[in-house]
Amino acid sequence: AHDAAGSAGIINIIQKKNANLGTNAALSLSAGDGVYDQREVGRGTEHYFRLDPTASLNHRQGRWNVFGSYGLSRRNPFDVTLLDRYVGGTHYVQRNYAPEQYTMHTYRAGADYYLSKKNTLGVLVQGFDRAGDGTIFNTTELRRMSDEVTYDAFTSLNRQRTTRRNQALNLNWKHAFDSLGTDLNVDLDLARYDLRNGSVITTTPRVGVPVTNDQLVVNPVAFGTFKADYARPLGAGRKLETGLKLSTATIDSD
Repeated sequence: AHDAAGSAGIINIIQKKNANLGTNAALSLSAGDGVYDQREVGRGTEHYFRLDPTASLNHRQGRWNVFGSYGLSRRNPFDVTLLDRYVGGTHYVQRNYAPEQYTMHTYRAGADYYLSKKNTLGVLVQGFDRAGDGTIFNTTELRRMSDEVTYDAFTSLNRQRTTRRNQALNLNWKHAFDSLGTDLNVDLDLARYDLRNGSVITTTPRVGVPVTNDQLVVNPVAFGTFKADYARPLGAGRKLETGLKLSTATIDSD
């Protein structure tokens, strides 16, 4: 699909709604465990797990269709980065190991109200809340390229606490002019993203005393969008489409 505000393409994800009358519910659970040899970053054998239960509910009766879902995710992923750089006569050997543990809650709830055969009103609220702790272990050696003897080195330890939150609200109206596909879709979207990341970074040189830095990043972002899209089939595989979009964004970074 293409955005009404310009020629750049965007991905239009259409989520299927359950059209069955009555109440439908679903539960699911997935889990896993992985074992990795981390000796290349100075560790031993490490276990990493994931647990992902989800639940969804849909109820349709008369003019109403109400739906919702909730998901919980608990994981402890990791990232390993091995870097070898050659600058001048020095070989920089850097090893990074970054394990993390987080919990994320995702939710989605909404309702459709069928005013008539030609008009449908809808509301959708969705978002997620993710909080986790991570530690980045770094070792860096400086070696002479001529004989690969280490002449300097340092280590760093970065302890992080990160929270991410997203809340989004959508109000929509669909009007069908006829049964041939001529329709008008109007959407109002409000969304807010919040990122908060705190870090305590300790760097220990080969010779000297450790140095500690405290860092805090707060990055709230808010979006508002109004869209109206009109489509009309012209026959012979042709279609007229036009639209209007108004948007606003507020981005702060501390």
